[in-house]
Amino acid sequence: MLKQPVPPPEYERSKKGLQQRFACWEDDASVQLSENLPLKKNIQNLIQDLKNRDYRVSHFLISSFLGRDVMAVHKTELVNLINFVGTSDEYCSSL
Repeated sequence: MLKQPVPPPEYERSKKGLQQRFACWEDDASVQLSENLPLKKNIQNLIQDLKNRDYRVSHFLISSFLGRDVMAVHKTELVNLINFVGTSDEYCSSL
């Protein structure tokens, strides 16, 4: 019996969706108490760059927009935010 190939994950990277996910992430209590939050301008530049990328994004690309200091503190959360498979509402409810 042949197995059906597993389709690749679909990353929802619309401008609206990413803005909503970043807003939820920033509103999260654990993030509010953190240092080295990314600048809004840098977040917008990252979102603009991601609109045509339909593959998993590495922390290196995220770091190039948000900075090493930000990634040193928030690497795991930001990689998960960018590469989340599902809707923005699902991401927000997972926090």
